[in-house]
Amino acid sequence: MPNGAIRPSIRATSAVAPQRITLAVGGATKQDAHLSDLVWSVEELVSHLSRYYHLVPGDLIYTGTPAGVGRVVAGDVITGSIDGLPPIALTIAAA
Repeated sequence: MPNGAIRPSIRATSAVAPQRITLAVGGATKQDAHLSDLVWSVEELVSHLSRYYHLVPGDLIYTGTPAGVGRVVAGDVITGSIDGLPPIALTIAAA
């Protein structure tokens, strides 16, 4: 897929650096940082990954984690958010 198909998304996200990103487990905040703390910009990440993967709008790119990472167990409800976007939530199921 040519990079041209994802360029609008890159332009739309070029101002994301100041947004806060958080993760909560069971309602307790475990991680809290800013996107400006990323080692590489969103543009750099998408550009690099699009050389190897077919990326489409809605794809999630996991880049690592801010301080506070910890173990989760079955039944835990995990909520993630980035300022300006709707939060996402998932429940860990039993193996």
